[in-house]
Amino acid sequence: MTANLEQTILEKFRKLPVEKQKDILDLLDFMESGLSDSPTNLEIENARKTLNAAKKKAQSAPPQPATELWGEFNRIKTLIAEDYLYKLRGGSQ
Repeated sequence: MTANLEQTILEKFRKLPVEKQKDILDLLDFMESGLSDSPTNLEIENARKTLNAAKKKAQSAPPQPATELWGEFNRIKTLIAEDYLYKLRGGSQ
């Protein structure tokens, strides 16, 4: 990495509020972890069960406007990502 790029990143980082800086550090930790581990059979099975349950629920639910569906999707996606990061860090934040 060039010094110029490092300096630019550092300058932009310093301008962010503390909460955003913490988010960036979390992201860097996440990226550094590599995510090279394949999911376990149990994780795959749990994911299948969750997807099947969601599919059944979606098929039996009344239709919703697309904006409402995407809002719910994003909310759930965020919860799953937060849970994954929590577990990736060994259950501590």
